[in-house]
Amino acid sequence: MSAETGNEVIKQRKVIDENPGKIAFQKRFLRFAESDIYSDCQFMVGPEKTIIKGHKLIYSAASEVFEAMFYGPLKEDMSVNVDDLSAEGFQCMKTFIYTGDISFTSAIQALLTYIAARKYLVTHLDTVCRNFIEEKIQSSDVLEFCDICLANNITEFKDLCLKIIQDKTDEVVDSEYFVLAESDTIELILKLPGLKLTSEIELFAHFERWALEEAKRRQMSSNEIASSFDNLKKHIRFLTVNGDEFVSRIYESVLLTQEEKHAIAINQIKLMSKPLPDSISLIQQPRDFNLFPSEYHQSTHKFTIPIDKVSSSEAYTMTMTDPSHSKYSSQFNAYWDHQFGLIYFRLETLHSYRKAMFIIKSKFRALADDKCDDLVFENEYKDIANLPRSIVQRTIYLAVIPIIELQNERFLKSISDRVINIECEFKIKKINL
Repeated sequence: MSAETGNEVIKQRKVIDENPGKIAFQKRFLRFAESDIYSDCQFMVGPEKTIIKGHKLIYSAASEVFEAMFYGPLKEDMSVNVDDLSAEGFQCMKTFIYTGDISFTSAIQALLTYIAARKYLVTHLDTVCRNFIEEKIQSSDVLEFCDICLANNITEFKDLCLKIIQDKTDEVVDSEYFVLAESDTIELILKLPGLKLTSEIELFAHFERWALEEAKRRQMSSNEIASSFDNLKKHIRFLTVNGDEFVSRIYESVLLTQEEKHAIAINQIKLMSKPLPDSISLIQQPRDFNLFPSEYHQSTHKFTIPIDKVSSSEAYTMTMTDPSHSKYSSQFNAYWDHQFGLIYFRLETLHSYRKAMFIIKSKFRALADDKCDDLVFENEYKDIANLPRSIVQRTIYLAVIPIIELQNERFLKSISDRVINIECEFKIKKINL
């Protein structure tokens, strides 16, 4: 990315706080970010060695990693090579460091910034990136997004990506990036038990389209193609395809060897009458096609809790309603209780669904002055509404935190107030039974 492009990223930022003093403060540092005036360090970023300049003191104020890099015993020279990040992500991180704000243009850009923020432990930027990604990621972005995640060992967005692929498969396979995706990402699609497509034949057609483009990229001969995609081909459920469809659409494909075609045909007539190669699936259960998007709720809430007195909170309420049956709904009320030297987090559920399972993922983060010191408690619970009565109500305890672990200055909002902040993130998915 050129310096001009980098400056455009900075200029696209949106000030969300209209306080004049804060705006003036942000603009003061924005001038340094845009002009690189008085810069005393530079980074050569990515495979193209894009030069991004800056100021050691400002970088160090935002990150202990930069502080150690520039002022520690093993301090770097003025020029630092950064081979494992993109220039775009680094430039966005720089914008945030200098201004405390960033305006992303896509989920891909936010992910590249997230990778940079994670590497350099830039406080709060990873949360900004994650929130943008979860709200704005598109079906047209998801495969490239998955490729980047897999290349950088990022697993925290896997569930989000799989949900988009499953709910919007037709849009995903029609995206321009589909034929460019890495094989590991294509495997994620092929392994899913349900897809928003019409049939296994359609799934095979899209897989074949990708495989032939991949064969061109790898300059395979026609003789190599049939044996080069066994690790992916094994996820196609050939035994769920009827004989006419197999003959008319699959039998002539160059992705299968003659031995594989013959074994599939024989086993369609009589199962297990001929051993199947390892590259052919034994699964006879059809996938779920034409899936409607699963119902999904995600929210974040911050509780302020006094630690010196027994008390309880008011309810934080989340509601899910069935879009096709308005009389069916679920309500989730989150509370905290402080007693017996412990803080309990509980969730009271009220369901009017007859048969449904709710997968509830929760994360409680006791916020410290430095994010590295945050205490994090995660939990997953399956709440099943499958009883003859129409209303199902339960109390679920999601986390229990000893007060003694929080009686530390790094968690206290102020010494006089003696209160702490705990951020709660909830992800709830409903599956009809």
